[in-house]
Amino acid sequence: MASPARQSLDTAEISMKNCGVWTEWRQPLGPEFEVQQSLSIGAQATATESGAVAEIPEELRAELAMEVELAYRQTSEAPRSELDQIELVAGPDTYYVYVML
Repeated sequence: MASPARQSLDTAEISMKNCGVWTEWRQPLGPEFEVQQSLSIGAQATATESGAVAEIPEELRAELAMEVELAYRQTSEAPRSELDQIELVAGPDTYYVYVML
C-alpha cells in the first residue's frame, strides 16, 4: 500500500459576518466542497528484476482499477468523512473570512 497523493485543486473564501448579535453562528461546509479521487492504470508494466516491459490488456486494467479502489476504500473514505464533520464557527459580534484549500 502506498500513500495517496493529496493536492489542493482550488481555494475558496467563506465570509461569516456575525455582527450585532450575541449568539454563536455555526455552519457546515456546503456541497460545493468535495473530495475528489482519480485513479489511472498505465498501459504497460515493467518487471522489477528483469526490466522487461509488457502491455496490459484493457480488460485487465479495468479489473486492476477495481482492485485498487477496493484496497484503498477506507483510505479514500476518511477524507470525505472528515469533510462532513467540518463546521465553521463565528462567535458573537465577530467577522471571519475562512480560506479553504
